Amino acid sequence: MSVYRTVQTDFWKDPKIMEEFTPEDKLFYLYLLTNPNTTQCGIYGITKKEMAFQLGYSTETVNALMDRFITYHKLIDYNVDTRELVIFNWAKYNFKRGGKPVQDLIKSELAKVKHQPYIEIVGKHVPIDGIRQVYESYYVSYDESCHESYDESPDESPHQSCNESTHESSSKESLNKAIQKTIDESYHESYDESSEKNGQTETKTKTETKAETKPQPQQKKETLTNDAVVADQLNDLASFYQQNISTATPYVIGSLEDMIEDASYESVRYALEQAVIQEKRTLKYVKRIVDRCIAQKLFTFDLIRLQEQKRQQQHAGTNPDAKTPEWLEKEERESREHAARKKAELEAEVPDDAELAKLMSELKGGASA
Repeated sequence: MSVYRTVQTDFWKDPKIMEEFTPEDKLFYLYLLTNPNTTQCGIYGITKKEMAFQLGYSTETVNALMDRFITYHKLIDYNVDTRELVIFNWAKYNFKRGGKPVQDLIKSELAKVKHQPYIEIVGKHVPIDGIRQVYESYYVSYDESCHESYDESPDESPHQSCNESTHESSSKESLNKAIQKTIDESYHESYDESSEKNGQTETKTKTETKAETKPQPQQKKETLTNDAVVADQLNDLASFYQQNISTATPYVIGSLEDMIEDASYESVRYALEQAVIQEKRTLKYVKRIVDRCIAQKLFTFDLIRLQEQKRQQQHAGTNPDAKTPEWLEKEERESREHAARKKAELEAEVPDDAELAKLMSELKGGASA
């Protein structure tokens, strides 16, 4: 199944990208955001040889670009031991909607992450509470294990205990913390600048963001909408899409939610089933069928089935509800009247029995003479 990654058009308006990125930087960053190894959680395994092969660069060029993005741009980090790459502001471009399908996908991917500190780096910038709490459930437990290790070995620093448990050096941990601190500041500055939209300004300070990232033990589990029925319907559609069409990315889930709001759950479910039946498994095809349902006001399964029956009858030429156009009715009426007049004229010209007998006698008399 095809996998898609979202890149916002505002990518090209980002001041950092416009002013500090070279053409090679832009290509490389787009590659890091969209290459086949990427995951929805923003942390993925990849080797530098893979990068070089897919980009057509030499290994030396990839090493130079990686070093530039780690030390100069401070947008990524790469763990040589686990061969994992993390994109610090991944959440800025990829998390706009939540929901159970997205949370389940994130859980399955985070469970495979080997270098645990990367989870906190991405997770603390996630704007959606439900998804951020999934990240927190991993790096909070990681912090607790570090403190337990520290309590058992009071002569050692907490950083040393954590590094030993994850087979990382203290110098690498220090580098990660330094990069993380820098990204915290640059990320929130960029977030504050880009939050203004449609005349409404939304700003988040570092203090507010830290407050949001604190666990909410009494908060109920997030639902995608306030209507539990609609949330269940959306989960059903996302599961169907995931199993039969392609990966249910946040963009896909958001599109399905919009379709439900514009049409109905029944219309979207019918469109998904038709995409599978017709072997046209694309979101664009599904949207086209939903638009047709909206135009014809087909919002229930009963109306959809009735329309399907009428369509089949039209193809077979047996549509009882088909209305004849007025111009055709007029032509048929005039044709019937013309045929009646012709018949009357012909009948008037045909001789009756008496005239026919007289005519026969005249013919016989002429023949005998």
